[in-house]
Amino acid sequence: MATFVQGFLAKITIDTVDTTPITVDFTLDQTTTALDKTVMDSSGVSKMLPGVTAGTLAFSGHISTVELTALQASKEKLVPVAFSIVITEGNATEAEYNGFFVFNDLSVSTAAEDNWAFTAGGPTDGAINFIPAIP
Repeated sequence: MATFVQGFLAKITIDTVDTTPITVDFTLDQTTTALDKTVMDSSGVSKMLPGVTAGTLAFSGHISTVELTALQASKEKLVPVAFSIVITEGNATEAEYNGFFVFNDLSVSTAAEDNWAFTAGGPTDGAINFIPAIP
């Protein structure tokens, strides 16, 4: 029977800052471009080949002044910054995604009866590495 890992069982690091305590939602989208390599003869058979894999990182949560200051500093670097998502469930070695992304989005918002919140993210830069869990 399949076991599912609950969302809070993860460690999320953005540019060496552990954002786990403030992150509520996290998404890493990965897309591989399909390249059309049509056969160059009279048959015209279409063949698709995998191309470059790109992704988008998006995360949001509630503001803590310490982490917000660190996230703002990471965004202002204007160079790709590292990210790491370690998914844990008690295994000897956890599954992990890591790579770099261009931190080009950081928004903060609130309402009078709410906490301050943030949304952040950007496109990945280079390869997205996956290290599988070893039970």
